[in-house]
Amino acid sequence: DIEFSEPIVVQKNLGIALLPDGTFNLDTIPNEWKSTFKEAGIRKRELKNPGVVSTIFETLKLQEMLMTYKEQPEYADVEEGELERIIEAQPKSEIDEYIRQYDQHEYESNAVKQYNKEISSLQKWEEANKGILRMSEATKARQTEKIT
Repeated sequence: DIEFSEPIVVQKNLGIALLPDGTFNLDTIPNEWKSTFKEAGIRKRELKNPGVVSTIFETLKLQEMLMTYKEQPEYADVEEGELERIIEAQPKSEIDEYIRQYDQHEYESNAVKQYNKEISSLQKWEEANKGILRMSEATKARQTEKIT
């Protein structure tokens, strides 16, 4: 039996945005993905089907799992087809748990990225408004002096 470990971080920017209804924002799909979809016989209208999009993402997650396993020394020499059989032989609950952990990691990673982006924006704003901030601090100091 194989035990699933915590997900190993595989950082990728898919460059694809989803719309609130769970379908692809077709304007954000990279050209190589468009070519891949076309070769696979997936039409634009199918990319507007949340069920198809969900299947595509499940396939991507399986690919991520395969890559994750291949990075582990004990699976480095295992053929991809054999890895797929190993993964598929696992109880669905274990695979679902792996996917849940992976999704949680992605969510947390995106939250950290968003936080860092907001901090950077705040720092840029503070830098651009140093003079105003100094004047505000000086005004507060004068008001404090008047009170005491």
